[in-house]
Amino acid sequence: MYDLIIVGGGIIGCSVAEWSGAGFARICVVEQDPNTVTEGTSAAAAGGVTPFLGDHWAGGLGAMAARSRDLYRGWVKRVGAKAGRPLHVRHTGLLQLAIDDVETDRLQNKVLPHLDACGVDATMLTGDEARRREPLLGPEVRAALEQPADLAVEPMRIMDALHRALRADDRVEIVYARTAAVAAAGGRVEVVLADGRTLHGERAVVAAGHRSGGLLERHGVPAQVFQAVKGQILDMRVPRGGAPRYLSDMVTHESGDERVVFVTPYRGDRLAAGATFERHETDPRPVLTKARDLILPNLRRALPRVADYEIVGSRAGMRPRTLDDIPLVGFVDPDRRILAATGHSGLGLTLAPRTAQLVAGLLEDRAPLGADDRADLALCDPQRFAAGASA
Repeated sequence: MYDLIIVGGGIIGCSVAEWSGAGFARICVVEQDPNTVTEGTSAAAAGGVTPFLGDHWAGGLGAMAARSRDLYRGWVKRVGAKAGRPLHVRHTGLLQLAIDDVETDRLQNKVLPHLDACGVDATMLTGDEARRREPLLGPEVRAALEQPADLAVEPMRIMDALHRALRADDRVEIVYARTAAVAAAGGRVEVVLADGRTLHGERAVVAAGHRSGGLLERHGVPAQVFQAVKGQILDMRVPRGGAPRYLSDMVTHESGDERVVFVTPYRGDRLAAGATFERHETDPRPVLTKARDLILPNLRRALPRVADYEIVGSRAGMRPRTLDDIPLVGFVDPDRRILAATGHSGLGLTLAPRTAQLVAGLLEDRAPLGADDRADLALCDPQRFAAGASA
């Protein structure tokens, strides 16, 4: 009998376990992949903590992500201390790059006004101004939108530290097995494993990423709410003096095919360059040739010198996207025994500390909630998909 069972050992599940640990005497984390620290979806993230990047942040998700970013420094300091290995957050800022008139117009006349309305610190730069800030930018860059508050982290280091912190906590047990079902029964929960075992607990959190659909369907969340989108990242070695100063993001729309390049500078001599968005791919394993073919052409246009850096490996994972690109965070059963914390798409890394904070509050029946908590939980309420809402 556990006080809390968490299904999923990625960054959301582990963050929930770490943040909730003080409130429970016995916690079980169930993870399907024993290599999740180095090969799972969380470890395959690029490493940008970027609340206001892309189209996801309208309607309140950006504000929630910004609250998560504000938690980051204190959170990683605590996790690193528990793990015995200090973690680092780099305050790099973000440059959204444009190499054509269409993207320049979008950043200048659509994105920037929305950011201003939300109170986000952002400045439109000419190409020359952007190159003065980031000398590695290529001559094709015509304009850039600077967002100085964003952060860079290393996902694999965070995942390693979380697992070390949990293994060092004698209240936490990690079980490597596939979960077949999560059910409420007799005022408790039962987590049925594919190998025939059944775990019993007081409460359960489903944080199983793109696999959550099959586990939440019996609780009113249709399985088709979740759509797995494969993403791949290239790991590259940085020569001396060749590290980018900023996180960089660029979108192109050539031949009707949207491509994204995103670069994250890590500490030392490495960086990550990505990312792919492979909607119909079901194999989660990295394919270096495909990642290289999809990423390097845009990287060469944005940061041409970086495109020639040595590729030392690739990573891949399946993003747990929902139909409306908003996560599910909240109880899914009337007895408040089973809670969803999943569907974060490409924002799992950014949203991890805020999600864990919200889940810990729900699990501890903490009340009254503040206005920010109420807003974030209303936005992510799993009940929005109830009663057959599958489109």
